[in-house]
Amino acid sequence: MNPPPSTAGLILAGGASRRMGQPKALLPLGASTFLTTLTQTLAPLCDPLLIVTGFHHDAIAAAHPT
Repeated sequence: MNPPPSTAGLILAGGASRRMGQPKALLPLGASTFLTTLTQTLAPLCDPLLIVTGFHHDAIAAAHPT
């Protein structure tokens, strides 16, 4: 019997956030950040789980290491 197909996840976190003034992915959400909450929610469901960064790549990468 073949294993079930996997589902890839893609989080788009590459916007400039000009109006917000800071990366939306790093906004606090409870005791964590929005991005951390998303990855913790999707990781058990998606393989692979990819995060696309852009404008604030360095800040996001520093706050959310792989």
